[in-house]
Amino acid sequence: SDMAVGLARMFGIKLPMNFNSPYKAKNIIEFWRRWHMTLSRFLRDYLYIPLGGNRNGGLRTHINIAIVMLLGGLWHGASWNFVLWGAIHGTFLIINHVWQTLRFSKSVIFQNYAFFLLSIFATFMLVTIAWVPFRATGFDQTEIMFSLMFSGNLFDTQEFITFLVVQFDNIFTYDSFKNWFKAPELWPSPLPENYISTEAFPIGLLLVV
Repeated sequence: SDMAVGLARMFGIKLPMNFNSPYKAKNIIEFWRRWHMTLSRFLRDYLYIPLGGNRNGGLRTHINIAIVMLLGGLWHGASWNFVLWGAIHGTFLIINHVWQTLRFSKSVIFQNYAFFLLSIFATFMLVTIAWVPFRATGFDQTEIMFSLMFSGNLFDTQEFITFLVVQFDNIFTYDSFKNWFKAPELWPSPLPENYISTEAFPIGLLLVV
């Protein structure tokens, strides 16, 4: 989108900024103020506000948020996975709004730099988890990916260490390293082709990286 803005400016057309470092957001509300901002403004102006926005009490506000996010999910494609993605973000947004109404949330213990960094990390993790149904081809694949991400077997220490050793051996041995400078189709695969249907736990490698 930055390239589109720059190219348009060369022709005298001023397109609005569309992304503003969304992964630096400290909560989901701020994330949506930074992420796909033209879509967010469209949803606000043509759905949220006509539905009543936040003018009719807390419950109605939360219902409006849920409706907008469900329709925002469908905007990306006619798939139940996109509806699920919208529902997840709608739930996150409602929780965030409720939290901000609590006096406890204004406590000094939540106003320090450590909590600020923790908030950014937590927001990033929640958004990342929500991307699973967005990118999956169907509910079955979503279920498989979530089960791999949150499987209790992941914490089998010996098996986990063995997996990491094998993966790093595949990537960083001298022969494998030499292959990196060959054609891409000859590069070593860091994960087995059928890792989704096995107990390979690709998240282990990704966490370390």
